[in-house]
Amino acid sequence: MNPSTDVYWLVNRVMKSNSMYTLIDVLTYNNTLLVYPDPLGVSVTVTCIAMIEGVNYSQSVTLHAPNGPPNNVKGFILNATSIKVNWTNSSEAIGYVIEYTTESVTRNVVSTSKDEIVLTDLLPMSTYTISVYSYIDLPSVNSTVTVLKFNVPSPVTSLSVSNVSTTGITVNWTIPSSDDYLTYCTISYTSSCPQLSSVNETVSVAPHQSTTTYSYTLIGLYSGMNYTITVRAGNVLGGSDPSSVEKGTMSKTPTGVPTSLSLLQPIYNFTWNEVNCSERNGLITSYTVMISNSSITYNLTSTERHIILNDLVFGTEYNISVAAVNSAGRGSFSDHIIVEIGIVPGPVGSVSSIMDTTWAVISWSIPIYIPSDYPIITYEIGYHALESGNCSMVYDDDITPQVLNLFNVSSNNTFTTITGLNSNTCYILGVHAYSDNGYGAWTVTINETLELTESSSVLMSPSSAQISLFTIASSSTTKQLFSTVISPSSTVKSLSSSVIPTSVAATIKPESTSFIVTIGGSGITVIIIALLIVLIVIIIAFIKKKKSLKISKYNVNIAMSEIQG
Repeated sequence: MNPSTDVYWLVNRVMKSNSMYTLIDVLTYNNTLLVYPDPLGVSVTVTCIAMIEGVNYSQSVTLHAPNGPPNNVKGFILNATSIKVNWTNSSEAIGYVIEYTTESVTRNVVSTSKDEIVLTDLLPMSTYTISVYSYIDLPSVNSTVTVLKFNVPSPVTSLSVSNVSTTGITVNWTIPSSDDYLTYCTISYTSSCPQLSSVNETVSVAPHQSTTTYSYTLIGLYSGMNYTITVRAGNVLGGSDPSSVEKGTMSKTPTGVPTSLSLLQPIYNFTWNEVNCSERNGLITSYTVMISNSSITYNLTSTERHIILNDLVFGTEYNISVAAVNSAGRGSFSDHIIVEIGIVPGPVGSVSSIMDTTWAVISWSIPIYIPSDYPIITYEIGYHALESGNCSMVYDDDITPQVLNLFNVSSNNTFTTITGLNSNTCYILGVHAYSDNGYGAWTVTINETLELTESSSVLMSPSSAQISLFTIASSSTTKQLFSTVISPSSTVKSLSSSVIPTSVAATIKPESTSFIVTIGGSGITVIIIALLIVLIVIIIAFIKKKKSLKISKYNVNIAMSEIQG
């Protein structure tokens, strides 16, 4: 077309544009009009009129648009940056135009002749609005729009349970809104039994399906067990926040039995371990203890895992077993144990102690009852410090042999020394005897170590009346030591003063004929008392030596008289 030619455009006989020669492409002699589909119809007639030397030349063309956009437009997340979009194609369309925007109104337009397209380089954690047009000569007037969250799904809602039995629970939930893309839901459930592991199961979800409510039945569960059930919606980008519900299965009688049955003599405390939690089949509410021998059988009930068995006959053999009870009934009895009453030593007697700052001497008397066929092998000593540190505030609950530090001494001894203690601390001290048939009952006492500012010891031998070692123990808080007798073979004596804050204690060992004197006090008073004790010892030694000389002289005189006679 000559560039000097005037060109006029008509759309459906209405002039839309005219162009003078300056607007005609001088290289191609082309003139272009951008035509939009007519909102009143699907066909558009475009007429081009060129005026050359006063003569009009025209040509018309009819452009067609589809009746409407494609149907069933759906988006599918492929990975962290890509979405696939597909739709149901139209038989009259020859191609499709796709427009997609984000919240930031970033507009992108692509076209394809297929019924799907992959959109790449997308922004994760964004929501995309996707519009698809179909076209023949012109695109459809309207588009089909879908909204897709390019993100992990929202949490499921309306989580509930139903159809609860002894071994199964049905879980119900509603998946997130339609703009959430998800492909699966995970159901995890954790029991109240710590010995059991959590279980995860997956339910596949077809994207964009009309079903929004799902159910899944958990089977093979443990009876009478509480479960925490968690459901998450997920896609290729990950899982949603969890939604949880708690529910327990129905109970049935226990299938497990108590284990590790034991009878502690001579207090006859019968104990056992609880049933394995996977075999309880419900909350254990009590235990039934069955006691029998050749002439009698009877049951006792305990809500704890121990019971004191009274009225057992000394020297009699018993069969004892135990069964667990829950809301559904009583389970099976355990294998019985055979016990004979009175075959372990009785408790030791007269447990006493003498305390220093970091050590203690503990003594006891032998048990009154020792089975003739099962002599005592050793004594077990136990001790531990009370957290309160105050012996005046000791309760029965504080005396628990299970927390004692333990060591053994020979069966020939009825006293021992405990070292490494803390000063000014209240200690629980205990002793019990052991034979081949087991331990006797604990006998315990409490006592408090001294708080000292300076310390020493006096070791004296009564027979020689000589001082081997001298110790002064001064205390600002201790007014007196504890007076007690510890055993026939070893005696503890103590002296106390109510006038001054001073205390004296001596441990006498007859076999070695030596004893330890510990003096507690403060300042000059302590030194004076110590010097008095030393002076008394010297005087005793001098008197004994003088008496010995007199006896020797007397014997010599008698001998001389006999010789002279």
